[in-house]
This record gives sequence, structure tokens and C-alpha cells, in this order.
Amino acid sequence: MTLIEEHTVTLATHKASPFYKEFASDIDMWEETISNITETLDQLTKATAAWQYLESIFIGQPDIIRMLGEENAKFMKENKIFMAQMARINKEKNCYKALIKSVPNFLKILIDMNRMFE
Repeated sequence: MTLIEEHTVTLATHKASPFYKEFASDIDMWEETISNITETLDQLTKATAAWQYLESIFIGQPDIIRMLGEENAKFMKENKIFMAQMARINKEKNCYKALIKSVPNFLKILIDMNRMFE
């Protein structure tokens, strides 16, 4: 996050430059990209916290699974998606590629996942 904040400050500095007009499209594109990365990271953090909480309830708790069968089925479906995405992100090791480029609708996936986790 520190690096993203540094890049945001750098872009703001470039925007204040008298040469901004020459590079406006590039600077605006990178501002939007950084904004998308930040929003995606926020949703990913939220999803991770919710997943950790729900995992402790549904994984390895046969009594709860029996009592909350429908909720367990929903969690297991989202758990499969969550685990696949985490494995993909771990393998990528590049924030831009992992969060934006590789899966263009990843933010929507996270927003939907967070709704289900709620």
C-alpha cells in the first residue's frame, strides 16, 4: 500500500506540472489504474476478513454444517471461488496483473463475494 500511495503522490505532482498537457492521457490512465487497484485491494481485504470468520464456523464443524446446511452450501461455493482466486494472486506476484489485468472483472467478483459473505 505504501508504494501505491507513493505513486499516487508522484502522479499528483506530475498533474501540477506545466508539462501535464503533454502527458495527460498517460497520467490520467495511471491515476484510474491506481484507483482501481486500491478499490480492489479494499474489497479483497474485506472478503479475506469475512472468509476467515466464516471459515472458522463452517470448516470442520459438523454440527453447524447440519444446522446451517443452506448457508454452508453457499459458503462452500464462495470458498471454492475465494481459494482459486487467492491461489491465482499468490502465483502472479504482480499487483497490477493479479488484480486488474488477468481477470478484468475481479472487482465485481469480490463485490459479489462480499455480498454473499454478508
